Amino acid sequence: MAAIEAAAPLHLDGVRHCFVDLLTPEQLEILGDIAETVSEHLHSDHPGSAG
Repeated sequence: MAAIEAAAPLHLDGVRHCFVDLLTPEQLEILGDIAETVSEHLHSDHPGSAG
């Protein structure tokens, strides 16, 4: 667990730099809508698989 906690800041910086920072606010909103749709499906049709 300590290794994961130690790696998390660098990982998050990389995700932001290579993914989030490239998207416009509109694209991030659309991505959020897509993630919500998928998450709702997983929760209703596949209980336990969405964390």
